[in-house]
This record gives sequence, C-alpha cells and structure tokens, in this order.
Amino acid sequence: MAIHIIDHLETTECGPEANNGEDYLQEVFLNQGSIDGACGPYSIFMGLLTLGLADRTEVVAYNTDGRKRLGKLINRLNNDYDSLFKHGTHLDDLEKILQDNYGSLIHTETRETKNKDLINFTIHHLRENHPVIVGINFSGGGHWMLAVGFEENNEKGISRLLFLDPSGDKPIVLSWNSIIDLNVTQKGRYPFKWWTNSCHVQFDQAIAIWCR
Repeated sequence: MAIHIIDHLETTECGPEANNGEDYLQEVFLNQGSIDGACGPYSIFMGLLTLGLADRTEVVAYNTDGRKRLGKLINRLNNDYDSLFKHGTHLDDLEKILQDNYGSLIHTETRETKNKDLINFTIHHLRENHPVIVGINFSGGGHWMLAVGFEENNEKGISRLLFLDPSGDKPIVLSWNSIIDLNVTQKGRYPFKWWTNSCHVQFDQAIAIWCR
C-alpha cells in the first residue's frame, strides 16, 4: 500500500501546511461553520492556500484589502451569495469565482459527470499535483471537499481518495481528514462508502486548479 499526497502539501504536527510563496509554511485547513452551506468556498480557499496563492492571515482576517485578488474574491462571495450559503454553490459558481479573481494566475479544468469517470479525472490531476475540488451527493444532500491524495494498493489499483473536508475535524499529523472508499460497496445511486461520515456517496462534479 502506498499513500500519494500532492507535492504542495507538507505533513506537520499542525496538519497539512503549504508554502505561501514567500518561503515559509502556513496551515491549509479551514473549518466550515456547522450551519452553513459554504463548503465550496472553503474548498476554494484551501486550494488557493495549497498552491501558495493566498496568505492564511488575510484569509481569516476580519478585514481584507478589497483592491487585492483575495479581497475581491471575498467581497464577491459576500455580495453575491446569502451569508450562510444555504443553497450551496454549483460547479459553474466555483469556476467563475476562481477565473474572475485568479484567472491570470491559475488554470482550471472542470468535469461534470458521475462516479468512475469523475474518479479518473480526479486521480489524473492528483498525479499532476493539482488539488481538485470534488462534489459528492448522498441521500439528503451534497458536499464539496478538496481532494489532496489517494491510496494505492499492492496491485497498483487506487483504493481510496483522501480529502480535506472543511466540515470535518482539523487533521493532526496527516494531510487529510476524510476518506472515500473507491471499491463499490453497495449497488444503486450511491455506491461508494464515505468512511468519515458513515454513509454512501455518488461522485458528481469536480474542478481541478493549478498554477500557470
């Protein structure tokens, strides 16, 4: 068995950290509020932190300079969406938010498909060290998480995807806090076991991001 984590992340006693572009490490994980539907924006911010395109101090600050890319992104979220994101965000929302504010610095590729094809898309980009924001569905809802790695078994098959889940606990020592088993464990619409939440899910859509 081998664990593959994208090169941008370094596992520390504080959990996953990444270079901020100025030769020092900063924490990547951001914890989502328990009553909001802002998992998509949280995953965007964790992706930008992973790539060293945002400063964590500015991300978590109460006031951010609205003239900078990060400030414009935050203002866009504040102005265009309900404060608690009760209706969530869609793939088109995430792509537009990223391209409007960071389009000159990043490439994005989206995929809106189901299960195996989306898994292959995600693994391809993870092998290229591109963080991937992945949308999953489950009975009663949907969720966004940041895929950061995978587990490969002895037969070179990919058995699990590893995620930073903004609604989960802060990871300590590991670079992930959520796992989805890629072996089909039940028939039907939701075939894959989401270990961390003890339910089954369907892979639905994704957006990969990487620096130009």
